[in-house]
Amino acid sequence: MNVVQKIKEFRVQEMDSSHVEKQYILSYNDRNFAINHNTKLLIDIVQDSEGPDELVENFCEVLHRDLSFDELELKLSEKFEAILSDSKKEPQIRPFLFKKEIIDKIRVAKIGRSLKSLFAFKFYYVVLAINFALLTAFLFSTGGEYLTLEKVNLTTLVVVYVAILLSTLFHEFGHASACCYYNLPPGAIGICVYLNMLVFYADVSNVWHLSRGKRIVVNLGGVYFQMLLLIPIYIVYNITRNDLLAYILLSFNLNFILVLNPLFKFDGYWILSDLLGVPNLRKKGIEYLMYCIKRLFGKSGGEKPAFMYYSKSTRYVSIVYSIVSILFIGFVLFFWMPMFTWHFVQNIPHWYQQVLSSISSDEVNWEFVSYLIPQLIFMACIAITYFSIFKMFIAQLIANIKYISSKKIMAAVAMLFVVVPDADAQQQGDSLRLHMEDSTFTLSAVEIKADKIIKKNDGMTIIPQKGQLKLSTDGYDVIYGIMIPGLDVDRRSGSVTRLGQKVAIYINGEKANDAELRNIKPSSIVRIDYIDIPSGKFINDPVSLNIITRTSTSGAYYAFDDTQYIGYMRNTFNATAQWNLEHSKISLFAGNDLSNFGNAGSHEWENYAFPGRSILRSTDILGNRYKNNNQYLQLNVTKSARTYNLGVKVSMVRNEDPFQVISGKVTVDDSGDKTSRILSDGSSSRSFYPEVNAFGNFILGRGQMLSVNVDFSYGNNRYGGDIQEEDYRFLSNVKEDIWQWKNFVSYSKMVKTQKFSLLMTNNYTRSNARYTGSIDLGQRFYSNEGILQAGYMNNFSKSLILNLQAGSSWLLYRLEGAVKTSKLLPRASVTLRYTPFKSHVFTLNAQRGQQFPYLEHL
Repeated sequence: MNVVQKIKEFRVQEMDSSHVEKQYILSYNDRNFAINHNTKLLIDIVQDSEGPDELVENFCEVLHRDLSFDELELKLSEKFEAILSDSKKEPQIRPFLFKKEIIDKIRVAKIGRSLKSLFAFKFYYVVLAINFALLTAFLFSTGGEYLTLEKVNLTTLVVVYVAILLSTLFHEFGHASACCYYNLPPGAIGICVYLNMLVFYADVSNVWHLSRGKRIVVNLGGVYFQMLLLIPIYIVYNITRNDLLAYILLSFNLNFILVLNPLFKFDGYWILSDLLGVPNLRKKGIEYLMYCIKRLFGKSGGEKPAFMYYSKSTRYVSIVYSIVSILFIGFVLFFWMPMFTWHFVQNIPHWYQQVLSSISSDEVNWEFVSYLIPQLIFMACIAITYFSIFKMFIAQLIANIKYISSKKIMAAVAMLFVVVPDADAQQQGDSLRLHMEDSTFTLSAVEIKADKIIKKNDGMTIIPQKGQLKLSTDGYDVIYGIMIPGLDVDRRSGSVTRLGQKVAIYINGEKANDAELRNIKPSSIVRIDYIDIPSGKFINDPVSLNIITRTSTSGAYYAFDDTQYIGYMRNTFNATAQWNLEHSKISLFAGNDLSNFGNAGSHEWENYAFPGRSILRSTDILGNRYKNNNQYLQLNVTKSARTYNLGVKVSMVRNEDPFQVISGKVTVDDSGDKTSRILSDGSSSRSFYPEVNAFGNFILGRGQMLSVNVDFSYGNNRYGGDIQEEDYRFLSNVKEDIWQWKNFVSYSKMVKTQKFSLLMTNNYTRSNARYTGSIDLGQRFYSNEGILQAGYMNNFSKSLILNLQAGSSWLLYRLEGAVKTSKLLPRASVTLRYTPFKSHVFTLNAQRGQQFPYLEHL
């Protein structure tokens, strides 16, 4: 496409401004430019000419000289170079560290058209009056109670930040809806880091085609939409008097002050620009101010600035605005930010000491955390701001100063003020491509890559990102990182639950213990299957995770980690070795956990109330020492082929708590009669727990699977206790031997969309315990539970699945000297899942005898 054809695509419209001459807005390729009357005449000649000959003839009449079409095309190309050039290739200096479109303009326009009726009948005047009345009532009713921030904690900060961030997305739809109300197509909505602030932006560049009054309505549309959100929050607060709602209301109104402040380049700046009728107000104001300073010192001001073509009142307001803007930016850059940085550096040793103290005491000081997190965020934002300014300043310096001299260095310093306050000063030509930008709070930009998720009828399959696996240290880290909704992962204690219910974790189809999850190689994980409609070998587990790892026929893997806690004696060590020999794999895990630390002391207070009297018992713990010595060793040998998978696991766990004494003083106040006694509580424990597990998985034929698992374990436990309080003493020594035998067999067959499952399990436990000391007692018991369960699953369609389970469990329990207990209990489960859309799932579940309450839930 040649230059003439491109010019014919220009869209020119008169622009409403306070310029003494007519100004026009030129739109091309989603970009807007301000042009004067002479430029518009040139465009009119090109657009009104039907062919090259007529075009040359018309220009010859205007220029009063002869020229060829090629010469004319060259002159037009030079004249409109800034407009016709590809904006993406222009070397622009932008203050955006990060910029990403999140909602395309088609969806924005669709939503905007549905909300544009909110601008009808000038309803925003009513909303403004209601908000003003509610704000006045709120401030008078609270009396400035929440301005002290005494009730602020970490939860309050997070909730308020998230609430404001979400409201500002609605804010941007306010700008877009106002455009739709005036029949203008809005642009996309995105997110970016502007200087040091995370902001949403709405591309409403087309507002330059509107009158100044309508542009102001578009600029205020965002705040208007946020005020609509505030009205129900005011009402709920007046009913509940909730502190969190009060801080949300206060933060919203403070955000309005920020957004409408013309010193920041947000809505207030564009409103002032439209009131004065001056596009690029800050840039032109500073140019005019520099011109006046040069003239004041008797120097030539050079080419007249754009403000010379505006009225005197507009120029005077612009000078005041430019001076205040420079002073404000100077105050922030050269006083507030350096002072904040200095105080931050001074407090680092004190904060570090508090962090170590919290780690050592294993207690979190939430008041300190609530104070520290905003400090860290502000400091990160300041660092980003300084870096952005330095980068823009150097670029300006290189572009504008070819030879260094004292005068030009002074000019560069002055130029710093031009760079900082103006985000559009670097636009090429007369570009007026603007974004409505809003700020809520400052955060550093974080790029999050989502894991690949494959929806399945019985759950889903998650394929973790390589970067996430690289940053993970064990299996719990990987499970935590994939962030399955409703799944709670405690990486420290090694527990995975959903709605308080334990989640069964498998590795390659076999149940995994804590040692295996702690020592799994994260980079070997291929995928994780999340199963919440169980069938086959998973039929006995309400929720399961099956970690599938990469198979290898050769090579070895070694890893170890050591953790030393700061402030007290605790050390954990884990080592892993894995060898791959063709179709066999040998894994060896070993570890140690050693603790030895004391307690500075504690105080307990108990009050017993009786009719006519009360007893107060207070206990001061004067000495307390905790010791623990734990080791584990596990050997896994597996062999895999196309039709089977066999394995044996041998493990040993030893745990010892040496004899330790808690000593203190007990004071009893019996209605004024005080007595004090010395208290000591000694305890010790030792256990040894070997276990052997053998398993096999066999593919019997097409769609048929047989799984067998046999597990035997033995526990040798020793417990000791010595409690003394004045003349009273209780001694206890327990020797316990416990045996467990577990069998598991499951069979499943898949026929088209139907799956049949049969499962049999048997868990046998026998315990012999001997109590000596103050009480001499022997106790023996055994228990056995057998479960037989059948399952049927049918995928009726891609969106509908039915899962039926039925069976029974037979429980035998006998304590020596007591009557044997025998119970036959039914087990049944019905699950119906409907998936109408890709991201919507409805599950109906009914169970009988499938789950039992945990002791801690009773």
